[in-house]
Amino acid sequence: QYLGFSEEETKEMLSYFEREDKLKDVRDWYNGYKFGNHIMYNPWSVSNFSKTGVLEEHWVNTGNTNILDRVIGLGHEGLKDAIPKLLSGEVVKKEIEKNISFKDILTSDVAAYGLLLFAGYLSWTKGELIDGKRLYSLRVPNLEVKKFLKGLIPKVTEMYAKESKVVFESLERRDWASFACELRESVLSSMSAFDMPDSESEKLYHLYILGLLVNMNDRYEVRSNRESGIGRYDIAMYPREKGVSGIIFEFKRAGMAEVIEEAAEDALKQIESRNYEQDFKDRGIEKVDKVGIAFYRKRLAVKVK
Repeated sequence: QYLGFSEEETKEMLSYFEREDKLKDVRDWYNGYKFGNHIMYNPWSVSNFSKTGVLEEHWVNTGNTNILDRVIGLGHEGLKDAIPKLLSGEVVKKEIEKNISFKDILTSDVAAYGLLLFAGYLSWTKGELIDGKRLYSLRVPNLEVKKFLKGLIPKVTEMYAKESKVVFESLERRDWASFACELRESVLSSMSAFDMPDSESEKLYHLYILGLLVNMNDRYEVRSNRESGIGRYDIAMYPREKGVSGIIFEFKRAGMAEVIEEAAEDALKQIESRNYEQDFKDRGIEKVDKVGIAFYRKRLAVKVK
């Protein structure tokens, strides 16, 4: 009925493997997931502990954490500020929606916390409806997740901070050859285009590059998928300082490696044909650098005008 072991089921399993004396330790490490009014244990971790007798991160080490890495390493400041509080045992109250948009998890508080909750890295203690919003009191469920996150956060934060700095410096100089080179290196070292079907890979590239750019919010207003001209651009960077040019990014997925350069040119043509720079003009920003990025798996091409 529920995606976990109840207290009684956990006791039975520990008893079967003659580990009843470890119930408190197992509760601290693997309990804490709330389904309705029931608090459940992680079944994978309880099963593995029962067999091995080792208290360690059984469940959290079984899957690919690429998306989680990006949410934590590239995510918005609100999430980064809340994580130390959560790891110290505090409860934070956040809005949660059931439907998560993949492209929003780096820029939306609601989407990021929803991902962490539904993926099992957070649990909730109380939910309430206030002014039409579902607010939940969130916490780290147990020692297994807490230990995992404490080890993960410094690693991914440092890794993505270095990548963001290199990309940022090339953008600031408008050194597009260096930008293309550094972006290729970043993609090759940090991102797998095979984490999802090809039909979804454009979202993954969009998400990854957006995450690199949102760390430049002190110099630019970074916006994604907003209306301008006669369509919606992929990413736009509005300079906060007068006299600095704006930047528009458009992404295209190439059907094969041989047409990747052509696809990047098509991305540039789309920026111009749909007049995406209109919103910049409305803000008084006259100069706009247009960047078309095309990709095929982990290969990419960058064209600039």
